[in-house]
Amino acid sequence: MVGDDLYLDIKRARQEGLSTIFINNKGVVTDPTIGIVVDSVEDISKELISKIEQRNFEFER
Repeated sequence: MVGDDLYLDIKRARQEGLSTIFINNKGVVTDPTIGIVVDSVEDISKELISKIEQRNFEFER
């Protein structure tokens, strides 16, 4: 799940067991348990998506 709303997009998706990418374009303070955090959509690369698909990533801030 990719989204920019921390609760509606990310926390709900995590509760359902989905991998998430939070687009934090508003500078919201987050904790590492929410998944991957990027500053903008442009920061989502094929490499990042590949890591998610392999579930071979560390939580990033």
